[in-house]
Amino acid sequence: MNTKMPLNNLQKILDILKTIFQRWYQIPKIVDAPIQPEKVVEPKIESQPEPIVQPKNTGFLICPLQVNDEKGLPATPRTVKISAVIDHSGTAIDPSSDKFWGKKAKDQKVKAFNGEIGEGKQCPQEPCGYCKMDSSEFFSNKEINYVGVQSDGGKCTLQYDGHAGYDFPYAPGTKIVAPAKGQLYKAGPGSDSIYGADWSKDHSFFIKHENGFVTWFRHSTKLADDIEAVIGNDFTKSSDVESGQHIALTGDFEMWKLKGTAAHLHFEVRNHEGKIVDPYGDNLWKV
Repeated sequence: MNTKMPLNNLQKILDILKTIFQRWYQIPKIVDAPIQPEKVVEPKIESQPEPIVQPKNTGFLICPLQVNDEKGLPATPRTVKISAVIDHSGTAIDPSSDKFWGKKAKDQKVKAFNGEIGEGKQCPQEPCGYCKMDSSEFFSNKEINYVGVQSDGGKCTLQYDGHAGYDFPYAPGTKIVAPAKGQLYKAGPGSDSIYGADWSKDHSFFIKHENGFVTWFRHSTKLADDIEAVIGNDFTKSSDVESGQHIALTGDFEMWKLKGTAAHLHFEVRNHEGKIVDPYGDNLWKV
């Protein structure tokens, strides 16, 4: 048997196969792509400004006088009239000083809690205040309602050299109120380590507060009747008082007599160690 394929048929088969291969290579091949891990899109976090940390309010005192300010509103520690400040220069509150208070701490200048200094012209009246070198007013930024002593330079003279408290110049009979809750005592002989004063000398009294601070008051006309009835002349007795309670009346009692000084309330704050602190500089007033 003849099994040979004719050449022409073989050529046809080759042409068909060629055509098939040409078409195969013209078809795009599908190549399996490697599996990529799913991309995790991190949430965009907006940068936040650092929070402003407000200083902790340590204030516990209210204005110790029941008066109205210049607008007819109840006076606050910022609007009550002030004629003299705590002297931060050369006194016991001055870190660079080894002096105490009063005459022993006089250095011919007065420095207030806001850094202003009176070291210019000296006023003629004792215990002496001082002007700025440019004679401009103190506390122009209204940190307090400083009025100064009207007969001694007013706002342009910072009072007083060596002074340990704040003076509020109000007429006799103005109501003094407790600046915070506590126990009120008349100052007995030897109880005042700052000025050596007591009730008999200048009608000094003080309030011991629950947080360890003590507030001192001088020159009052009298205590409130209900408090006087409890304490009398016994310096060991005290009367419980609430914040804002009427406790006394302003006056001019000094050197064992009425009219011994110009009418005003001398006010001090002392810490648990008995040291004078500045209620304005140390933010001890309620906001």
